Amino acid sequence: MAWEQGEVSVLINRPVDEVFAYAENVEKLTHWAGVEEATITSGKPHELGSRLKIVTNIMGKRMEADSELVEFERNRRSTYRNEKPFPSEITMIYEDYSGKTKVTRRVAGSPNGAFRAAYPFIKKKIFKEATKMMDNLKEALERRVSAQSV
Repeated sequence: MAWEQGEVSVLINRPVDEVFAYAENVEKLTHWAGVEEATITSGKPHELGSRLKIVTNIMGKRMEADSELVEFERNRRSTYRNEKPFPSEITMIYEDYSGKTKVTRRVAGSPNGAFRAAYPFIKKKIFKEATKMMDNLKEALERRVSAQSV
């Protein structure tokens, strides 16, 4: 099956360095990214070749991904590559927009096995979850700042 691609963007009313630091902090992923667990299993944060164990729950099924950091440019982008549950790459792109930050989450993957057969049915759900994830990121950063200024 050919690689499927999709992306979702959000504009966050915070500077790019702050958004990047929060979004790329493994300890914060459970706060916004729809994951149950995120752990560095080898290497150091933001070090090419470092690996993360990501645990999610997709449609009632516990899924584990072993992600390798294959691209990293501070305050600009990161790309993680996964082989399980199916081959995929997730890229986060951060762009400055006059003090605000446009964040784009780009996913490319090649569903295999049970995912290949189910993909046409779950594609909309995956996009909906990605949109929710980006909205969570925006809300977490903008709410956090509002709470600090009170």
